[in-house]
Amino acid sequence: MYSYETIYGVFSIVEDPRGWYALFLNEEKLGSYPSPRSAAETVSSQSTGSAAWDLQQDAFVPPDLSEWSKTYSR
Repeated sequence: MYSYETIYGVFSIVEDPRGWYALFLNEEKLGSYPSPRSAAETVSSQSTGSAAWDLQQDAFVPPDLSEWSKTYSR
């Protein structure tokens, strides 16, 4: 799982049972993506479909997952 905290909430990227990656803003699911990188790029480009994020003028999230927090599951 990857996460990135912003002043608008926390984005999370979580692998689903099908092997795709679900993107969340707080508790709201924004979509499913074939890779964590594609989900992060959607957030960075502000094309998530969530007006709460996409319309912000001062929003920034890096598209590079190396700057996101990663949690390993057991």
